[in-house]
Amino acid sequence: MSKDPVNVKPKTIEAPAKRNQFEAINKVSEKAKSVLTNANVLPSDLNNEAYIEFDLNTLQALEAGDSFDISIPQTAETYSAEITSLSEASNGDKSIFGQVIGANGQLHTTVMTVGNDAIYGQFTAPSGNYVFESKGKYGWIAAKRDLYQNHIEHHVDAPTPKTDKTIDMFAPKKTEQPNTQ
Repeated sequence: MSKDPVNVKPKTIEAPAKRNQFEAINKVSEKAKSVLTNANVLPSDLNNEAYIEFDLNTLQALEAGDSFDISIPQTAETYSAEITSLSEASNGDKSIFGQVIGANGQLHTTVMTVGNDAIYGQFTAPSGNYVFESKGKYGWIAAKRDLYQNHIEHHVDAPTPKTDKTIDMFAPKKTEQPNTQ
């Protein structure tokens, strides 16, 4: 036996995954409701919604052929979607179209628009059609059937004609014809 000291490096133990990491493009967020309430962007007819945070960086980087997972907190389901096509608007907003293979083997669709400061979309799964929106990375998701329960229809009336005699800055300007005599 050797009496030389043995140099042993301590084994590094991997820290568990941070709670803040995304397992899908979204995760439940306790902060989202207060952010959306303070921004005054919550629809008045939400019902059985879940408040979520989106992984904006991942969403903005998606390309045709990529896949992503989306979780539905209300049913504890997570689905994978494959992007079939996308289009980009001149303002940088990206519309993403995808397909989801449901547990029943049927194809379902998803469509979302991802901008710099908002996400709007729908996701169809075997359990129903889900709608989601965000302001920045904070948003909500709800089953479409739940939104109809409390839906409030707003009627927009035609504008009333102008009755006062003030100058209308949008009216065509009167041009005088030069006298050619």
